[in-house]
Amino acid sequence: MTVGRTIPEAVMMAIYLEEAAEILHGALQIGTPIPLTLDEAERRQVEALPPVDLERAWNFFKNRAENL
Repeated sequence: MTVGRTIPEAVMMAIYLEEAAEILHGALQIGTPIPLTLDEAERRQVEALPPVDLERAWNFFKNRAENL
């Protein structure tokens, strides 16, 4: 489950969660992933998807779903 301030944001976070899970699964196949340090994680606390990128990604996936 994911959440967002808007429906498009919640949907995009769900898509990215699935992609992150696939990446983690692949990483586990080749060894133990090295997690970010606390300092690295804190520096990463920025907006994950700027509004313009969110809109472009939302439109891409929305159009793809409409054309199935």
